[in-house]
Amino acid sequence: MTRLSDLSAQQPHATQALATAVRSGRLHHAYILAGPPEANADRLALAVAQSLVCQSRSDVDACETCPGCRKLLSGSHPDFLRVEPDDKGNIAIDAIRLLTGRLALKAAESPHKVAYLRDADQMNPAAQNALLKTLEEPPGSSIFLLTTTRWRSLLPTVRSRSLTLRLAPLTRQGATQALIQAGIPEQSAQPLAALVGSDVERAQAMLANGADEIIVTLTGALAPTATIDAILKVAADLGAERERADLALTLLEVGVRDALAARHGANTDQVYVSPLWLAPHAEHFPERLVATGRRLQQLRRAKAMNPNRTLSLEGILLLLAGKLGAEPSLPTGSSRFA
Repeated sequence: MTRLSDLSAQQPHATQALATAVRSGRLHHAYILAGPPEANADRLALAVAQSLVCQSRSDVDACETCPGCRKLLSGSHPDFLRVEPDDKGNIAIDAIRLLTGRLALKAAESPHKVAYLRDADQMNPAAQNALLKTLEEPPGSSIFLLTTTRWRSLLPTVRSRSLTLRLAPLTRQGATQALIQAGIPEQSAQPLAALVGSDVERAQAMLANGADEIIVTLTGALAPTATIDAILKVAADLGAERERADLALTLLEVGVRDALAARHGANTDQVYVSPLWLAPHAEHFPERLVATGRRLQQLRRAKAMNPNRTLSLEGILLLLAGKLGAEPSLPTGSSRFA
């Protein structure tokens, strides 16, 4: 579980406001944590919830070892109520009625009953109106923590009865650290952060699809000693499965984009420049990046026509490695050896 202070570097404004409220005990009855998917709203909400139910809190951080912390971590704390979208991505009125019924009961072990609504914007209008009645007259010492990526999808009346904390998008460095803290291997965290920000679930899904191995394979294919035969074998291996091929092409695309951005003076905290792009023949490197970027754009436009992924990877890898002519007008997947 992430502690509240662990998020201070990523979301300083929201974390400071929440830490001050927890420390002083002067909590608003409802908070909306609103920001883009990579802003860690859910981790922040859970960190606050754990601080509120912790029985041995040090300042604002939960101890993570007391009975209250252990129960919350196991999902069995009687005073922590969690509502999230169903299999269809909706939060229905019945879920809100069940929540409000449980909130009417007296807290069993904690000074507060904490209601956590993940992706609260997925409530339909009826569900939001049902929640509104409870927000207008919150029972006892109930605290609501709502997270959303679409703040305006919440009814104005719900927004007006809650305190909204705006969460900023994470910098690339912050997103990388968030993935590492969540257990993503350090060697993969940086390139994956370039793709998914701090979305741990998406990063883990990419790892499950072989992102680690793909990154190593692509780096080897673009090493100074890589032969044309070795590059073709890599393209054939990666192109054999659609998911692996698409992930490899996505990694290539974001790498080329960021390398070009860095060469033109972009903030290095906002771009990722991998050793993957340090190909041989450095004097031709900028031209190769531009040509490869154009080829990747052509491929993205051609995806609706289901192009041959192996041939596409062959052309892109050979071009980056300096084994292919740099003309951007070549059809996707064709090859003309240098």
